[in-house]
Amino acid sequence: MLVLKKRKLFLKLEEVYYAQDHATYKTNADIVLFYQCVKSQEVCHNKNTLHIDLSKDEEALFSDLHEHTRRELMRARNDSNKYIFNENPTMEQFIEFCDFYNVFASTKGITSIDPVSYKLLLENNSFIITKMLDNEDKVLCYHTYIVDGHRARTQHSCSQFRNSEDKNYRALVGRANRELHWKDMMTFKEKEFSIYDFGGLALNDDPVMKNIDKFKMSFGGKIVTEYEFYQPRSFLGKLMLKITKKDVS
Repeated sequence: MLVLKKRKLFLKLEEVYYAQDHATYKTNADIVLFYQCVKSQEVCHNKNTLHIDLSKDEEALFSDLHEHTRRELMRARNDSNKYIFNENPTMEQFIEFCDFYNVFASTKGITSIDPVSYKLLLENNSFIITKMLDNEDKVLCYHTYIVDGHRARTQHSCSQFRNSEDKNYRALVGRANRELHWKDMMTFKEKEFSIYDFGGLALNDDPVMKNIDKFKMSFGGKIVTEYEFYQPRSFLGKLMLKITKKDVS
């Protein structure tokens, strides 16, 4: 479990990631925001995701991969890409990632990243950046993770192949992205993490989201449902959530 403590004016706030049971969580905060809590409450948002069990041995994990993913990983061995696992990124390194991600976001029409919003995660050593470089040290793709020592949850996954008309380059980036997921899994396993979390599944009929889900599920794993919600832990917290119209218990 990961806990981030914040203050907003006179309010004490906490963000709690991956709690087993919100009812047993003790705090003096006014408001708690639970991310991916194992147990639900009456008012909450469901979060579907995909967990890879890192307690399995490497051979079993590789066997769980879909055939196409295994084949692409074997081909990627010939690409001579360089793997970087940055366990304690600086703000400067994070901004470098953000610059890359925000170009990707503009091509996808999704929200860009404000580096300031991740400052607390970086300060708590709970944010990891990984990347794959080509043989000229050019970034092919990035992943980021929010971690608690037990679970590594994918927060971002990005590349910039959409800017290229070169089919060979696009294929190279695709293989590199798969290879990056696999190497990340193996690294977290070596560090005795037990869960690799793909960061969400849409599980709907949108064709774009279905393709993303299909890619994630090609790594095997188990679909799980977790829960996200606000909880007031004081009269002041309850009042503020009512004013801001946040879902509360």
